Amino acid sequence: MAGEDPEEQLEHDTEELDQRIDRVEAHIDESRDKLKARQEDADEIDEEEVDDSEAEDGEGGDPAGFDDPEEVDELDVDEEA
Repeated sequence: MAGEDPEEQLEHDTEELDQRIDRVEAHIDESRDKLKARQEDADEIDEEEVDDSEAEDGEGGDPAGFDDPEEVDELDVDEEA
C-alpha cells in the first residue's frame, strides 16, 4: 500500500467503508427487529396481567388492588389494655 496510487488507495478505502456501513446497517436492522419482538412480548405480558387482575377482581375494576376507604367497613380490632 505504500507504493499505491493515491487514487487507488482512496477507492480501496471507499469500498472498505461501504462494506463497514453495510454491516452496521444490518446490525441496526437486527437490533430493531429484536427490540420490536421484545416490545411485543412485553405488551402481551401486560395484557395477560390486566386480564388476570380483572379475573381476580371479579368486577374488572381496580387492577392495582386499591380498596376504596368508603367501601371498606371498619376493621374489628381487639384493643388490649
